[in-house]
Amino acid sequence: VVEQVDRTVNHNGYGAGISYKLFTNVLLQSSYEHALRLPESNELLGNESQNINAAYQLKPEKSHNINLGLILGTFNWAKHSIKGDINFFVRNIHDMIQRGETSTDGYYGYENLGKVLSKGFDAEYNYEYDNKLFLSYGVSLFNARFNLRYDKNGTEYAYYDDRLRNAPYFTMNSGAEYVLKSVLQRHSRLRLNYQFNYVHRFYKNWESIGGENKAIIPTQDVHNVGMIYTFPDKKLSIGLNAKNIFNKQVFDNWALQKPGRSFHAKISYRIL
Repeated sequence: VVEQVDRTVNHNGYGAGISYKLFTNVLLQSSYEHALRLPESNELLGNESQNINAAYQLKPEKSHNINLGLILGTFNWAKHSIKGDINFFVRNIHDMIQRGETSTDGYYGYENLGKVLSKGFDAEYNYEYDNKLFLSYGVSLFNARFNLRYDKNGTEYAYYDDRLRNAPYFTMNSGAEYVLKSVLQRHSRLRLNYQFNYVHRFYKNWESIGGENKAIIPTQDVHNVGMIYTFPDKKLSIGLNAKNIFNKQVFDNWALQKPGRSFHAKISYRIL
């Protein structure tokens, strides 16, 4: 069956930004944008091989975004250096494009959410000591809530002011790396690294719908370790990684379980 669809849409986007140096190595920046996101091909046209239904009537996603942030650093003293940034934002989104629920036949499509108001911040810092020790930390908090109160018939939505369904809202990540020189061979380099990722639990569906035993994607905390050994000629490297070393249960946004503990090896050779 061939279905012909003909649509034309016309929207404009714009934005502006400003920055001001408060102090040496401290920069204040702010921006505003009226952003536009067109549906991607699989969102609009579907994909049978991935069980995605077509959604020809999807509207472009439009948003008014305000950002205010600080860029800090780099600050250096002795063998230490540190830098970081923090950004606060407000996003008023209209017709947000989001994946819909999966039907009993395993298919799903994309839909527009009328209004979503998102407020939050994200921050990151990096520390370095003597070009040997590297530490990083990042945190994000997104308070995105459904902001359309009434439907076209004047009935109040049961999930008005709920957090956005099936979307993580609090995440953290940290990492550490230490560099050892001349291990086993002169002028070789061994990089030992560790990573930690945290995702706070969130509801799969709207929080206000349903009673007890609502579907929840549980809190996830994953630890990874690895090493990279670079030979003296700096062309050949061997990497070993162990991911999710404590074999924790991890999930994607729709509570589909991902693989547990895994081990990886990689050999790289640079020609030039």
